[in-house]
Amino acid sequence: MNYNFRSHENYDFSFTKEDLYKIPLILPHRSIVRDEVSDILKLDQTRLNIRATTSLPGNTVSLLRNSNYYGLTIKGVYNNFHDPNLVFVPLVPNKSTGDVLAWRKNTILSPAIEKFLQFVNEQIQES
Repeated sequence: MNYNFRSHENYDFSFTKEDLYKIPLILPHRSIVRDEVSDILKLDQTRLNIRATTSLPGNTVSLLRNSNYYGLTIKGVYNNFHDPNLVFVPLVPNKSTGDVLAWRKNTILSPAIEKFLQFVNEQIQES
């Protein structure tokens, strides 16, 4: 199966869970992340065609660009590569998770961290 996402008319294309079993995938290296993704999407990992794993998504750009490999990742991971040949294709039905921000209790926070936490709290209040 070869999907051509380079033409603009395909930007509204989406994948289903069954599509993921048919294509060569690049997944996150950490098993805890792969397990969580599989759990959220209700995937059978033994049926996935995993060709590579990565802890540095930037190292997979050439594989994604020049071969028929597909990266299973969250939206935005490849945005800073500014490559028009890399597009985000959502899953149908849409799946989302919450984010967690954690730090050690009873630690002295630097002014930069304090400012960051203030910013995060303001963003949460606005949403």
